[in-house]
Amino acid sequence: MLNKDHFKKYIPQSFFLKLKELAADTANNPFAFKMVFFGGTGAVGGQAVIEILESYKYMTKARVSKPTETPQLIITGINKAQIDQFCSKLFQIFGKNNFKKIDEQGDESVLLFEGFLELHFKTLLAVPMFKIDLQDALSRIEDKETKIRFLINEASKTTSPFEAFIQDIKIQLGLKPTDKIRAVFSGIPVPSVATYHFENIDRLLDEHGLTEGDTEKSVERSIKKEILKGLAEDFGDIKKRHAHEVLMAHTTSVGGMYQIIDGEPLIKLGYAHSSLGDLLKEKQFYANELTIHYSHFMLKSLVTASAIGIDYIYANSTLPLSSGISRKFRQADENKTLPFDLRLTQDKKGERLLNKVFEAKPVAASHPVLDPKGNPTEKAVLNYGNTKDNIPNLNVNYALRSGENGLFSLDNAYALYLNMKIASQEELAHVLVSNALLGDDQQKPWFDRHGICYYTQTDNSSLVFALLNNRKEFRRYQTSAFSTKAFQELGSSKHQAELHMHGLFILMHKLRNLNPKQISDQITSKYKEQEVKEWVDFNTPKLLIEDVVEYGKDITSLAKSFSDLFAIRSLEDLAKYTGFKGELKGFIKTFYNGLFSALTTTIRSITSLGTPIIYRNAEGQDEILAGPYFAPLDLVLETNFSLLEKIDQICGKHNLEREEFINWLVCNNGFTDLRPNAVLNTAKTYTQGLTDQIKVIETSTAFRKAINNLKLKNARNIKEEYHYNTSGLLAYCGRITGLHEQLEQFNISLGTYNGWKALFPIDDHENHILIPGLIEAMRHYAEGLGKITGSEFWYPRYGYFE
Repeated sequence: MLNKDHFKKYIPQSFFLKLKELAADTANNPFAFKMVFFGGTGAVGGQAVIEILESYKYMTKARVSKPTETPQLIITGINKAQIDQFCSKLFQIFGKNNFKKIDEQGDESVLLFEGFLELHFKTLLAVPMFKIDLQDALSRIEDKETKIRFLINEASKTTSPFEAFIQDIKIQLGLKPTDKIRAVFSGIPVPSVATYHFENIDRLLDEHGLTEGDTEKSVERSIKKEILKGLAEDFGDIKKRHAHEVLMAHTTSVGGMYQIIDGEPLIKLGYAHSSLGDLLKEKQFYANELTIHYSHFMLKSLVTASAIGIDYIYANSTLPLSSGISRKFRQADENKTLPFDLRLTQDKKGERLLNKVFEAKPVAASHPVLDPKGNPTEKAVLNYGNTKDNIPNLNVNYALRSGENGLFSLDNAYALYLNMKIASQEELAHVLVSNALLGDDQQKPWFDRHGICYYTQTDNSSLVFALLNNRKEFRRYQTSAFSTKAFQELGSSKHQAELHMHGLFILMHKLRNLNPKQISDQITSKYKEQEVKEWVDFNTPKLLIEDVVEYGKDITSLAKSFSDLFAIRSLEDLAKYTGFKGELKGFIKTFYNGLFSALTTTIRSITSLGTPIIYRNAEGQDEILAGPYFAPLDLVLETNFSLLEKIDQICGKHNLEREEFINWLVCNNGFTDLRPNAVLNTAKTYTQGLTDQIKVIETSTAFRKAINNLKLKNARNIKEEYHYNTSGLLAYCGRITGLHEQLEQFNISLGTYNGWKALFPIDDHENHILIPGLIEAMRHYAEGLGKITGSEFWYPRYGYFE
């Protein structure tokens, strides 16, 4: 029988009211609580610490008498540098004067917060261990099946450090073995911890031929599932013996970017190569396995099914190399195949590798390999520099840190959050903190009967977009000719390449729109390079979507603009490109020196980050520019033949036609493609062949027809949406033209029915400013890569044209 109490389940409890009740509760004294935060310096774990401090500040005000007990928080970080960085954030939020250091031993320290709460900082490298040397043991076993059983058995014995750490903490805090801590948080990405072992397992399975013929991955999964079970069991033992509540910050591993077709999950993620689909499927499989184990051991799992928020913004900093590329460079250095001196990239402490702005070198994809004069050349080692060379750091105005996902550019983040959606670490941490302090919400529980909270985007995401949209310095960065539009941390070089494409368009547009007379009249003093960049950005028009539509009406001239751009070798070339015909001397020459340096750095930053640029040169030949790392093939370019040899190898192994494979690679895996034509690709991978999967299109009419035919075909398809992507100037302008036609349908009288069209900012003439991350997000939707939320009706449909 329905009654008024039924409606309570739709309304959450008031957090602050419950805190006041807790503060007044003498039987369950919160000021005697002790809590442990594994990964407590990270995004979600760190925010949980911050909210706990804020909650205790609130409770001290709500309490009539001053508490006599001391709450204690034990917070782990990987190393002292990570702990110090998190403490700096605490000092920024709460004021450094409110913390007093009361103990310090080596990397560990204790801070007293506002005279009543202790924060114990400790280092913990959360790496599980095998009990024996597997390589040595396997070498003494002959039989394949025996080897497999041995690995499964040893995987079940792996030890992890979490329960042992808790046991030691209880002793340090003077607790009895039977005493329980109030709550244990894990902000550590456990799937990433498990990956430490998974890489070793993959190598052993491959070396010993244990997965041959195992197309269902049953052997690999049997071993890895035991490792995951061991990790989960360690936390289960903590719940059983040491803590009233164990709360796990968990993930789907793909940000919830999948849909269910015929009862099976299918990945829909444009932030990793489509050719890595099987790898993503495995990541999701193991994430789900962990969720099941957590539930079995009565742990609470907060599963984030979206992108995570911004926990720190670095301003005017050198961009560190991503961990994956760092490993590539270190391995190449050990093998004596690295085309530069690794010491070039090391930070002052020699701990991290930093991004450098390397020369963008031409590399060949086809025979014969020619030198700059057009003569056939021999195989030679590429030289990107040594310690004697003045190779600058790759510095960026802003780098957004997003938990374990690493560092994003503004446009990386903008595209990701619009597509994958966003749950800020503040709201994720709140779920964990409220459960730790108060238990689950009695009216509207966060966690289901299996202990799972599947957390997707909420209306709180508007606060994240308010940060990105309302800061003038961010908008200047997005529309600048000289800013780095994408970093390496997101896994798809296709996504990065498209953002760099926008950046190069903005660069070309602003240089073409410099006013020579204005330069002569206004440049009357010495300008530094940064001042030159600011002057150009301020005194030239922003690139508009309408501008791209116009450029698209003369693709031949557009292609020449880029060909001429990459042919600039001197101040005189640059002056000619910008239309300046006066004498290059004095302040004008200094100005053009700064502009030439800024132009060179902007182009080289793209290739140094791993995105190659392909364009049609003045001789009508396709030319590729690249840095030492070649992201589309995850390849370090040792010689001028490295790319060529890799393409030869793949084409030979899979019986591929060379030009088709190169076009697939350019289109699908991420080149900034400035050639005049359009490439339409419908193949996720090349392994099954590329016959009829690659089309080179030469007119805008043919491009529109091809996309609309694919759109119609997809409309009649009830399975997974057809995979496709495009590249080249004709495709780029065609996509933006289709987007513009839809934006023109905006009608203010229709209110919110305008949906996604309202996202686009307009200038005083009602033209649309090109925001790279915004355009990139819409490309994802148009290519069938939008997130399935149940409300995708309000975003662009499949296909570029209405």
